[in-house]
Amino acid sequence: MKETQVWALGFLAGLLLVAAVMFIRNLKNGKADPQFDERQMAARNQAYKHAFFSLLLYCAVCAVLDALEIKWATLTAILFIGIFGSVLLFAVICIIKDAYEGLNQRRSSSLLIFSVVGAVNLAVFIVNVADGESLLTDGLLNERILNPCMAVMFFALAAVWFFKSRTEAKAGESE
Repeated sequence: MKETQVWALGFLAGLLLVAAVMFIRNLKNGKADPQFDERQMAARNQAYKHAFFSLLLYCAVCAVLDALEIKWATLTAILFIGIFGSVLLFAVICIIKDAYEGLNQRRSSSLLIFSVVGAVNLAVFIVNVADGESLLTDGLLNERILNPCMAVMFFALAAVWFFKSRTEAKAGESE
């Protein structure tokens, strides 16, 4: 099987795993759809807006770099790095504004999920490096950069979630 087909199958397997975890998590909460109050919906809408415009700006910068013939990564890597960045921005804003989890969801599971997904991606990256696979193809970052990018994204989300929870716990103790 070609290397790109293996990568595509691995990506599809990861996507299906995330979908299965989210489905099981929602079943445990008793409802398939999270319930948000008006304050949370307003915060999520702001987060969507910031994530959208950050992705738009990223795409414009990448287009200008391409027009100037400044190549730094493969198209797949460029697209997914932009997606990861905008998803990270959306999730961080939602976590900070207490709008990531719905009213009917357990908050403790997110930290675990973020940590596990980050660790799995870090492990895949380490295995790839140990096998001698390069992050560069013809001097451009390739798809192998996506695992460390996802690890950074999910570890960052776990850190934000952890510090947000600690801050809330300390605020609750002082009251």
